[in-house]
Amino acid sequence: MENQKTQSTTTPLGIDLLSFHANRLGFALERRRVIALEPADSTRAPHIAELLRLSSTTDERPAQHQRQLLLAHPAGALRVRVDEPISLDRVQAGDLHPLPPLLAARSRLPWLRALAWKNTPVMVLDPWHDAGWTDHWGRDGR
Repeated sequence: MENQKTQSTTTPLGIDLLSFHANRLGFALERRRVIALEPADSTRAPHIAELLRLSSTTDERPAQHQRQLLLAHPAGALRVRVDEPISLDRVQAGDLHPLPPLLAARSRLPWLRALAWKNTPVMVLDPWHDAGWTDHWGRDGR
């Protein structure tokens, strides 16, 4: 799957999510927002924990392997590093819950759009809805 372009696989019955962890929390991105999955290049991309403004836990060991995601973004492609393992899961519509408006308005977690349950809960992120806060982060120079 290295540097492999992905296709949209969203249907009314479900959605494909690329899942990973950051600071022991489960996150996922809609597959259609992921343009490519590449080997990590720490000089070109911020880590997802930085981008989401997550505080680091002192007892958490750094990941041995990371990948770089190239994400679709209104202002141009956005590069971000995530820790392995990364998995692609199909989530049925009944297991996907958009954030209620009040919770969405009060959330301090950028990109948070929904919660999903597969085997464990994950927070579904969408870089397309960032209100411009990523203007200086990991933009693809192409």
